[in-house]
Amino acid sequence: MHVRKMVGVSWVLLLLAAAAGCGRVHAGESSGHGDRRVVQTSARDRVTLTEGYGPITILAGDPNGNGVWFWDSTKTELSVFRINSQGNVTAWPISGVTEFQAISGFAVTAPGIVWLGINSTLSRLDSASGASRTWQIPAPADNPAAESYQPADLKSQHLVQGTAVAPDGKHVAIAMSDASSVQLFDVSAGTFTQISMPTTSDDPVAVAYSPDGTLGVALANYTTHREDSALIIRQGDADSTTVVPVADSSSITSDGTSGFILGSGHPSLVSTAGKVTPIAVPAVPLSSDHPGTAINVMPNGDLAAITSTGVIEFPGDASSAASATSASLTLQLPAMRCQPNAGSYELGTRTSACHPQADVMAVDAAGGVWVVPGTGGARVERLVGKT
Repeated sequence: MHVRKMVGVSWVLLLLAAAAGCGRVHAGESSGHGDRRVVQTSARDRVTLTEGYGPITILAGDPNGNGVWFWDSTKTELSVFRINSQGNVTAWPISGVTEFQAISGFAVTAPGIVWLGINSTLSRLDSASGASRTWQIPAPADNPAAESYQPADLKSQHLVQGTAVAPDGKHVAIAMSDASSVQLFDVSAGTFTQISMPTTSDDPVAVAYSPDGTLGVALANYTTHREDSALIIRQGDADSTTVVPVADSSSITSDGTSGFILGSGHPSLVSTAGKVTPIAVPAVPLSSDHPGTAINVMPNGDLAAITSTGVIEFPGDASSAASATSASLTLQLPAMRCQPNAGSYELGTRTSACHPQADVMAVDAAGGVWVVPGTGGARVERLVGKT
């Protein structure tokens, strides 16, 4: 697990465009790549944070409709941002957090409550009132196997790397690095308890809740050096757990009433009872570099993931890779003017053959696909098929 610091100087938002429209991407100009369709897209509701903010590392689709949430920081300030269905941006400053790390836990609930875990601090923002509060997260149980790879000055340092909010909003689950337990925050009491992982070498990579309150934890084991298991914890009973072997546990996503999606490169559907069903994915590599590349669930039940050629949508119940490929649709990010020798991209004034890969993506409740293009900047945009 690597942590990148984000530095810079304070500055303001620059809204490049705010063209509102329907959230769902519609097929427009497209071309065939094998058995799959590739749609060229344009950017809508594009927002770029002016110089000083670091790259945006996590997005959360708005749970109520069109829109997206994210956080970012300068060297001295951290804020939560929302782009709404009209392309307007609202920012809320979060106090009490310093030394901002790139990995984090970030979740937004339907009432507009934002939970942000950074370093060992948990913050709650009520977007309606603007009120925020922070809590210091107690140290989780150590993971000696994980800490053996850390330099002496970083041993026993636990950083938030995932959060999930229970459906009733009463608890927040927190996964921290180099740990062998998950912290469970009781919102009304303001207290933390621990849920132990199966072994002291199991590190909780990410957490998610199913609608019935079952908690799922993706695990990485520092003794076997594999990410191939998950822990399923029944609602209200931390002692009622099931360890589930899977092909890939690098990430976890709630899949509604079906349970959880584990992994991104080789994903599986895991029911709340622990039944594992491999998911057939298109015959293109799916990105799995960090939690921001986890598989997303579309409102219509399809799945979406980042690939080297854009964002691919495909059915979650395909019987084979061939059928998943033939039914898939790739949304190619808008063309940029690139500087290959410098390894960077610039916004082009004309179409070229250079299409950046998405670093992070999210899907909102209306089916809108939001991405952070892999250009090294702090920009968010919604993809819309060209017509």
